[in-house]
Amino acid sequence: MIAAGRGRAPLRWGAALFIVCMATWMGMAGCAPKKPGYSAAAEEKLGIEILSLRITAGGYLLDMRYRIRDREKARVFLDPKAELWLLHASTGARLKVPSPPKIGPLRQIPPESELDKIYFVLFANPGRLVKAGDKVGLEVGGVTVKWIPVE
Repeated sequence: MIAAGRGRAPLRWGAALFIVCMATWMGMAGCAPKKPGYSAAAEEKLGIEILSLRITAGGYLLDMRYRIRDREKARVFLDPKAELWLLHASTGARLKVPSPPKIGPLRQIPPESELDKIYFVLFANPGRLVKAGDKVGLEVGGVTVKWIPVE
């Protein structure tokens, strides 16, 4: 045993703590953070994992980041013609994906072969209705995932 110095814990404790922290951070220690309930519901219903929903563009857009987990379940979500809506929990307002004439819908639709990359969908937030801390539901093709917190 090598001591780090007088009155200090041995170096082996520091090394053990480092290993535990790294294993936890990498999800190998069994105590890594679990998926939030809304993300598990999204994965079960839509085949996607919702990573975040954040306010952007000065509050006029909501940026949802997601990853595809099951392409078969995600067919409805990935259909370019499908309308995606966010349902504001407190007001009942329905927010849609903006579609500027020259650009088209502000959402990424991944190619068939790419599953583990992170993609985005932008939703309009007229009048800055949705604020950080609010909860929204995601609706597409008759499937609704409730309640996703806005960061």
